[in-house]
Amino acid sequence: MHVNDPVDLFILPGRCFCPVFCSVSLSFIFAFFNILLAMLLGLAFDRSGRRLGRGGGYYDTFLKNYKELAKEKNWRLPLFVALSYSVQIMDEEVIPVTPNDVLVDALVSPTGVIPITSAALG
Repeated sequence: MHVNDPVDLFILPGRCFCPVFCSVSLSFIFAFFNILLAMLLGLAFDRSGRRLGRGGGYYDTFLKNYKELAKEKNWRLPLFVALSYSVQIMDEEVIPVTPNDVLVDALVSPTGVIPITSAALG
């Protein structure tokens, strides 16, 4: 995806979204959309849904704010899916978490899908 203009980040309701962070306020842009699927990246993941990012907290802050917005607007929460290589997937509860961390619902790697929450099964 190539972003030349903030308008390039707009999506239609019911479409997929992979967070791309730039100087545009995502809180403003996504205040109008009910996202059904958020594809997340990270350095490592564990089988309990924990994600190790790059330490900036950008994904977690966005996801936490979006979850609060979805609850406020009575929207269905998106499915949080992490895209990874198999070597990035660790055993359960290996990755440390903080109160601000948002867990993923499923992991997708070249070897298959690992559902973590019941939302990923339905």
